[in-house]
Amino acid sequence: GTSDIDQLGKIFSAFGTPTASQWPDMVYLPDYVEYQYVPAPPLRSLFPMVTDDALDLLSKMFTYDPKARISVQQALEHRYLPSASH
Repeated sequence: GTSDIDQLGKIFSAFGTPTASQWPDMVYLPDYVEYQYVPAPPLRSLFPMVTDDALDLLSKMFTYDPKARISVQQALEHRYLPSASH
């Protein structure tokens, strides 16, 4: 985006506007302002060619709330990525 607000608009148009139920602590962020609600399109519409496992990993990585987002370690252990432990 060309500015912070423009970038947020691009993110929200791709992933929807976060709601209080998705990210309860967002109202405590510095400079928080309420943004016009935009519903999230299906993630499959953004990534039509990926496998279901890839889509699952992406959805966990794109979670707004950092407390609910997948950790790096969990991502590395996700079934989508090849690993000796699977």
